[in-house]
Amino acid sequence: MNQNEAQLRGPLGQRAIIVGLGLIGGSLAAALKLNGLYAEVLGVDTDRGILADALDRGLIDVGVTLLHPVVADADLIVLATPVRQIVAILRQIGPAIKPGAIVLDVGGTKEQIVSAMNALPTHVQAMGGHPMSGKNTSGLEHADAQVFRDKIFILTPTAHTSFTTQAFVEDLVLAIGARPLVLDAVQHDQVVALISHLPRLLPLALIDAAQAAGGSLAWAVAAGGFRESTKKATDNVPMWLDVLLTNPHGIVTALRAMQEQLDKLAQQIAAGDEVALRQKLEQAATTWNDHFGTADPDAGR
Repeated sequence: MNQNEAQLRGPLGQRAIIVGLGLIGGSLAAALKLNGLYAEVLGVDTDRGILADALDRGLIDVGVTLLHPVVADADLIVLATPVRQIVAILRQIGPAIKPGAIVLDVGGTKEQIVSAMNALPTHVQAMGGHPMSGKNTSGLEHADAQVFRDKIFILTPTAHTSFTTQAFVEDLVLAIGARPLVLDAVQHDQVVALISHLPRLLPLALIDAAQAAGGSLAWAVAAGGFRESTKKATDNVPMWLDVLLTNPHGIVTALRAMQEQLDKLAQQIAAGDEVALRQKLEQAATTWNDHFGTADPDAGR
């Protein structure tokens, strides 16, 4: 436990509400419970089965299907639904939130959410958030209080983020084992378009290109490299559709930057420029190893 975690031991407030008990919402509920950060953790989800599972696992103290009847008593409200639902919820609950309560979200895009937070009543404190701690799996069954450990948790201040609120949320993030990084909403959406959204989209293009050019033959000879490179095509479709529709500028900018790099690579290959190609391959390998460690030479084959 670090010093910040130790300082935050003991309840920070009476009631925290987590809206949406998927992987991240469930994991955050578990982390709040594990660290005793709120006297009561209440989960909100439309699926009664999910609420029952969360209660059985001790991830929440109370489970309800409707937010409005309980929101007025909350000290912390965490919105862990898809982005467009977060925006809709923010537009609905503002007047019911008690003065001094803090609204935090964990959505994957930020500009539309921060805009909606900026429109909240003046008595509400709000901070955008995005924990960079997803898994290859999803759903409450994979929720884990340790999923945030040593991971970046991006925070995006709003017009309703006081200095005290920002400090409080940063300490809360530290208390669950994560590392806060403060960005504005535009910065966030630009960088996650490159490192999160683009890797989800590239398999779509690769699969379509293989299907169009190679058809059944391409699938007959496809092996580990192709499988691993395109695996993200199977990720949660509704969630990713939501991401694509709420970060159009960031994603289109990232796609165009990627297309520019592919065009340069195509030119070098067409020209048979061995020096440039070797430099490109070696430089990319060095950069990857510098950030992620030495790769397994057999991985993805």
